[in-house]
Amino acid sequence: MTTHITHWVTLAALSTLLAACGGSGSSGSTTDSPNNDTVDVTPDTSSPQESTVPASMDERSQLLLPTHINHRPVSWIVDTDDAPLELVKNEQGQLTLHSKDVVEDTPVELVASDTSRHSLTIKEIDAQKLPPKPKFFAARETIEGIDSDGNGVRDEVEHGLYELYGENFQLYRASLWRANEFQMMIEVSGS
Repeated sequence: MTTHITHWVTLAALSTLLAACGGSGSSGSTTDSPNNDTVDVTPDTSSPQESTVPASMDERSQLLLPTHINHRPVSWIVDTDDAPLELVKNEQGQLTLHSKDVVEDTPVELVASDTSRHSLTIKEIDAQKLPPKPKFFAARETIEGIDSDGNGVRDEVEHGLYELYGENFQLYRASLWRANEFQMMIEVSGS
């Protein structure tokens, strides 16, 4: 007898909860439909959807994209020509946006299959680390030149290498290392 009452109370509670959430239950829900078995639920489209993508990401970083928006599965495409981005899907089905090297902040557009558009800026981080560009004649007064960041490469050479190889981080870093070796050879030969 106790088990039967417990099942009935559980069913009544579930029916009430279902009716409160917009479903139909045996306890009867108050709706405007004639047969009282269905409830019309109109989604709220008056409020704008928030973007599920952040406004920016750093170059050479990754961003996990949502695979569902508003409980619906979505796919993504990059809607910017020559965007330094790559979409990668892993074994778990997660979609990751990989950013490559950029020479300056680069705006890109992502489009989800639900037709929502998302603007994203890839932040260039290497140019922010460059030392200030020295004046032309001041940089050439001595063999050592001006090396304000103390990395063994003249500041104007760093800027020049960044202009040449800034889109390829590995090549840029290798050229800085090589420039450091040349700078040491010049200084040794000049003394």
